[in-house]
Amino acid sequence: MEIAEVIQKYDSIRNELDLLLPEIRDNVFSCLKIKKVEHIDHIASRIKSRDSFVEKSQKIEDEKTKYPNPFKEIQDLIGIRVIVYFLSDVAPVVEVLEKGFRRIEEKDFVPETPKDFDYQGKHIIAMIPPELLVKYCTASDENGIS
Repeated sequence: MEIAEVIQKYDSIRNELDLLLPEIRDNVFSCLKIKKVEHIDHIASRIKSRDSFVEKSQKIEDEKTKYPNPFKEIQDLIGIRVIVYFLSDVAPVVEVLEKGFRRIEEKDFVPETPKDFDYQGKHIIAMIPPELLVKYCTASDENGIS
């Protein structure tokens, strides 16, 4: 997909993403509260910037475009990060998220040795529930968003 076309499609859905993001964030927060998941530092959220999305959409891998249909294949257009204080709180957060979202992919980031004080994280790529897409993304079908 040409850069100009990616920009035009991204711009056409940006307002809908702006409406969708707070609802997803609020749903995650409500579910964690209902399930009494404790020790949450905060919940951060973002929409991938146009520049970052365009750059990723043009990635070349094995001499061909990695994402021929970027609006269907790039899976991190919206991101939610739940930051907890203790490792023991990661599993309950994941359990809550997996009840509301269908997991596509998971990746753990663990320090090299237990003595290292470093970032540790669990990244989950999940599908946005279709009922939220239908509610907010009127352009989803015409833009090829899944």
